[in-house]
Amino acid sequence: MYVPPQAVYLYFGYWTMELDEIVLNMINKLKMETHWKFDVFPDCFVEKAQHTVQTKTNITLTKVDIKLRLDFLKKRYTTFKAVMKNKGASYDVEAKVVRASDVIWEAILNVTYYHRDDPHFTLLACLYEMEDDNGEREVEIIVLSDNEEISTDEPSCYEVSGFEAEVNSAPYTRGHDQY
Repeated sequence: MYVPPQAVYLYFGYWTMELDEIVLNMINKLKMETHWKFDVFPDCFVEKAQHTVQTKTNITLTKVDIKLRLDFLKKRYTTFKAVMKNKGASYDVEAKVVRASDVIWEAILNVTYYHRDDPHFTLLACLYEMEDDNGEREVEIIVLSDNEEISTDEPSCYEVSGFEAEVNSAPYTRGHDQY
């Protein structure tokens, strides 16, 4: 069975890996700077991402374009996490597919997923991995085999790659809905 590359489903219209990276890096930077705790981002975040995309690529996106893309990326990220929470499901790094028995697939058949090796997985984790009720982040390690080494060089939320962005944020004013 032919499975098309992930990009066929992820990048359409004017969206590219570069645009996703610019938007995710800017939103993530603003989230970190302001200690934003929610997964819906204020308009000022989106406007800064919009300006950065325009400056770096000369592509004009609307706030709606960016908000819809963030919603799409969040759905991809949360769907993958939900699939991986099923006992017996594992991610095959080499083949770049999720593996599970027919019984497990039947249980999750109505859920689509994307691959963990998505180029923006770490940035998506930083944006949408909300804290549990006890204030701790969930940490999950999936070992695919006894011989497999687990890489520790995955970038953290504080590391961004590829593009540098200048941010001139408006100061936070208590009582205003900017942040």
